[in-house]
Amino acid sequence: MSAGRGRGDWRTSGVWRIAAVAAVLVVAAGCGQDMTIAPEYSNPQGMADTVTAQSLVRLCGSAQQAGWDFVAQAGGDVAETVRLIVEGHRIDDPSSPFNGSHFGLTGLGAEEQARAVEKLTISNGKLLLATQ
Repeated sequence: MSAGRGRGDWRTSGVWRIAAVAAVLVVAAGCGQDMTIAPEYSNPQGMADTVTAQSLVRLCGSAQQAGWDFVAQAGGDVAETVRLIVEGHRIDDPSSPFNGSHFGLTGLGAEEQARAVEKLTISNGKLLLATQ
């Protein structure tokens, strides 16, 4: 008797093919479920706005760690904080390891800024993504 895949082998049976198709359908159904959980990702502009807001949060946090506080400079106002980040700031302190580093997100238009502000909040002196 040969060890090859002949007739009656479970790997070539119809049951195996049906199980494979069922597995693909389960995965496809799971992907569709993700879209209903996070509908903002089905909107390309909303996704871009979220990415912009995340970039602003990371940049603001990095600047704070380097010694420049956009939030404090803006008096805790989200829109002003975003405006200042877009304007940018260069660290000018020879004793700082960040001397000469520029923190800013230049090129962000007024409309993009306004949409990002809707997704942001300030808590305990930190710029954060707003919970929805």
